[in-house]
Amino acid sequence: MGNVTPLLSRHPLVGRWRTEEDDGRSEYTVSVVPSGLSVKGCDFLDGEEFLIWDVKWTENSVEFKTNMPSTGRRGHIVLTFVQSLQTVTMTYTFTDTCVAYKADER
Repeated sequence: MGNVTPLLSRHPLVGRWRTEEDDGRSEYTVSVVPSGLSVKGCDFLDGEEFLIWDVKWTENSVEFKTNMPSTGRRGHIVLTFVQSLQTVTMTYTFTDTCVAYKADER
């Protein structure tokens, strides 16, 4: 049997991540677990934790889905390590659900 090397322990996205935007309140923590990578998230201003699922990763990215329980807002987040710039980008898409009214009935 060959040597087992914990490759994910050196994954460039292991750590805590926030955006630099003024209205950003999200913080994501990527960590190594026996099954691979795990992600936890919260609103760092009020401490509300996000529900996170469908975590996937490659050698330079981690993607996952989120839900903020208090608002129902769902997101799809992708953190990508950009080797040439030695930086991380965050791409996100949020879905908000609200009640819509027919314009000519109001």
